[in-house]
Amino acid sequence: MAGVEGKVLCKSEHVSRRVAEQLKKPGTKKGIFIIPTKENRLLSAIVCLASCSSSIPNFFRIMKRQFTETEWGIINSMGNEWMQLDMFYRHWALKESFLKAIGVGIGFNLQRIEFHVSPLQLKIGKVYKETKMLLDGDKEEEWTFEETRLDDHHHVAVALGKQEGFGQKHSNVSSMEPDQPQFTLLTFEDLVASGIPVAPEDSADWDNFCSKQESPVKQNSHSR
Repeated sequence: MAGVEGKVLCKSEHVSRRVAEQLKKPGTKKGIFIIPTKENRLLSAIVCLASCSSSIPNFFRIMKRQFTETEWGIINSMGNEWMQLDMFYRHWALKESFLKAIGVGIGFNLQRIEFHVSPLQLKIGKVYKETKMLLDGDKEEEWTFEETRLDDHHHVAVALGKQEGFGQKHSNVSSMEPDQPQFTLLTFEDLVASGIPVAPEDSADWDNFCSKQESPVKQNSHSR
């Protein structure tokens, strides 16, 4: 691995498509893991672990504005709450993949993009490219979305498009046949095997780190 502008990169050009997750590891926090990658096309993989800290209906109420009525119709049509949450995270992965691919943040109105997922059920380990996206009500033919499931708890969505930017008419990306991605479980040792230290090891750095307080202390309102 080598650092470029503060980012960690892998020496092997193929590793960028091998997403590592220690699935179901005890103590792993539930939530959304984002693994963005860029090659000659824009790629962004999102791994989601379907979990919710509050009641699912209340969670959906809080997140209501993030999806269109059509998307909510599909989410709520699932047979039980767990399946609804699973479909929610699938849609969320798709939206995050597009936003990361075009490089925009939370200011983007998610109502502008709508996904028509297909098929409704995804088999673990199989890659699908049938899902379509609408931008401002118009189908976006120049974007392709690859979806797969790593297991019963993790969705992956990869957005593929041209680097010129979204909203421009490109050649039909869906006609491309990229190599089917294979996701491989990597350990920490795998990830750092080709790492190059940026500076000699200094035990003083560790001592200095350990001496710091683990959480900030509330300062006096009159302190400067």
